[in-house]
Amino acid sequence: MKIITKIIGGIGNQMFQYAIGRAMAIKNNATLILDTYDYKTYRRPYYLYNFQIAENYLSDNDALCFRKYEYKYSPSLIWQNIKTIQRRKYRLEKPSERLKFIPEFLETANNDYVYLNGYWQNEKYFKQIRKVLCEDFNLKEKHKIDETNIFLRAKKLESIAIHFRRGEDQVNKPLYGVPPLEYYHNALKMINTKFQGNTHAIIFTNEPEWVKSNFKPQTSHEFAHDACLSDFQELFLMANCKHHIIANSTYSWWGAWLSDQNSGITIAPKIWFANNKYDAEGLYINNWIRM
Repeated sequence: MKIITKIIGGIGNQMFQYAIGRAMAIKNNATLILDTYDYKTYRRPYYLYNFQIAENYLSDNDALCFRKYEYKYSPSLIWQNIKTIQRRKYRLEKPSERLKFIPEFLETANNDYVYLNGYWQNEKYFKQIRKVLCEDFNLKEKHKIDETNIFLRAKKLESIAIHFRRGEDQVNKPLYGVPPLEYYHNALKMINTKFQGNTHAIIFTNEPEWVKSNFKPQTSHEFAHDACLSDFQELFLMANCKHHIIANSTYSWWGAWLSDQNSGITIAPKIWFANNKYDAEGLYINNWIRM
């Protein structure tokens, strides 16, 4: 049996799509196949191959065959009855199902393959294989950063990963928006109070100059950008920080989720979508603090 999962979007979305496929493959003793065909023309890079993932890729010819389903079915029409989901081989997550956990999606019935097309942004799809995913999302040997000074500080000190996601695609999109500076100051104050200011912040952002000019934390800090790491290396660094102040972003969501959740503090913005188009409840982990 094969579980085929379509990979699309940025690094955070790619990890969600991999995670549900990996969970289904393990549950059903199946082979996981990754459909990365769209990265031939997509505006963002394919990142997962930099991690120690299970790598099996769908052929271009097979990928094109599955694209016919996308053209044939509209997301609003593909599921007429939820009871039929487990009998379908091609499973498209429609917009109204985003961020929700629908257990029927995980059932394979007697199919010889299942094709997953969606974002699957809910921990319940893959929580049971957390240990496997933490291993899979380790960096490959050639990308290791374990001996870099910034990584050693993250491991040694009471480190706080702080993520600002900015850029035109985030700031000006009515769906997302960005958390206000007040959110970051209040979150940092909460963690600093607990540890009596003996903390070290590592700031992650795609707009370091803006953040350097507008965010002045009253604690020891540095910028991950200055270490000249790649996006996936920064994500790995983030996961190795002890505490997390995340943005409304799947990138820092994974940085926090892959960390030691038993000892660290994670603070997340209580407003994930600026226009409340989606119910973001499925994105929050039980012990995370919403602010």
